[in-house]
Amino acid sequence: IIYTKNHLRTSTEYHNYAVVLHNLDRYSEAEKNYIESLNVRGEMNGKEENYFKTMQYLAELYYEWDKPEEAQKYRDILEGKNSRPRIIRVVVE
Repeated sequence: IIYTKNHLRTSTEYHNYAVVLHNLDRYSEAEKNYIESLNVRGEMNGKEENYFKTMQYLAELYYEWDKPEEAQKYRDILEGKNSRPRIIRVVVE
């Protein structure tokens, strides 16, 4: 079975791959995959709980990567201090 780029299953695979990369301390690659997962889920209106799970993992990655300002942006969203971004975009090279 082949899923389209904007399929929930594809988003899950981006997330899972990001977790593996994160555990290997390959932060830059993990970041790109977490964000790609958020991009797909955001286009689905982020209504499923895994959107926020991925956001939590991304915040943890930023703390471990010594990027506390980036981490705090996501923590604030998770704590309800800011509204959820509509869609997060980065350029994946």
